[in-house]
Amino acid sequence: KAVMPVIHFFCNVFLWIVEGLMSLFTKGNVSTGWVYVRNRTTRYRFVKSLKTPRNEITPEDIHHKHGHRSHIPNDKNRNNEPSTFKNEIEHLPILLVHGIGKSSFDFHPTLKEFINRQEYHTHHPLVIAPDLPGYGRSKGASLPQGHTTSDLADWLGEFLDSIHVDRVHVVASSAGCQVALAFAKRHTRRAASLVLVSPTLGPNHTFLEYFLNTIKNSIKESHLFNICHLAMWGQMGWINFSMSALKFLGDNPIPNAKSLNTPTLIIRGTEDRLVGLSDIDFLLDQLTDKSRSKTSPKLNWKAEIKGATHNIPFEQPHQFVELLLPFLAKREKEHRLEY
Repeated sequence: KAVMPVIHFFCNVFLWIVEGLMSLFTKGNVSTGWVYVRNRTTRYRFVKSLKTPRNEITPEDIHHKHGHRSHIPNDKNRNNEPSTFKNEIEHLPILLVHGIGKSSFDFHPTLKEFINRQEYHTHHPLVIAPDLPGYGRSKGASLPQGHTTSDLADWLGEFLDSIHVDRVHVVASSAGCQVALAFAKRHTRRAASLVLVSPTLGPNHTFLEYFLNTIKNSIKESHLFNICHLAMWGQMGWINFSMSALKFLGDNPIPNAKSLNTPTLIIRGTEDRLVGLSDIDFLLDQLTDKSRSKTSPKLNWKAEIKGATHNIPFEQPHQFVELLLPFLAKREKEHRLEY
């Protein structure tokens, strides 16, 4: 018990240093905020449009519902201040959901990509990546149900309520896809679309298969990601990680997938040893509503990124966003979403 706080501290410091170095060598700053959800302090990263008029943000906006001020590291531009986000109306917000043993840091390169790409200035949604409870730097006790996907899905709904965001595009990675499917099932109206990146399928594989294939993926992934991944594990603690892994492995996302009518894009890397093409095809088949007419608009798509492994949002953020934005824009145009 005495060792874990020390490990947690050094993991936080290491990831803070990596994040600082990323800011030095790449343009744009990812903002950070804190908010209370279920009496727990939740940390989240976000990117907001730089085109938001200055007068849309008032001094009161920088305080959250429970009086906590958001912290913007190395950024004095008030256009980037978080608030209730009520004025973010050009596009629906994007909610990023990380997997087990990770945190919102897993999406840090993706958030930087939203800032840096030229198209961001014409399609500039609010992009939010929270640390799930018990992960990253989110504080407080573990959830009573021990991180079941259904409870984490409900927690996401409460998190969105706390920052006054209603409807979102849900983008999830790895085991976070199981949470995203549960969210779309339990909060159908709030999920405008789903993007599932390297989705795991719970009991479709054994723990040993997942473990060995994770090792195989790590051989082809960058040293930076592997070290950061170990640090994110350390933030969570090995016991909490093991308990959460067992919960996710026991969760079957297929019943949630079968009942959905939400437009979905599934993305995998061609070199992913953890999630095979057969897994993607199986999930896509479960998502397909057999009762729909053949002339009805297609709801679900799949795509692959050549040479990518499992952790696409961190390792291939440019290719990832290239696939992501056209799908979301098409979804908003076809259905004329009002928000």
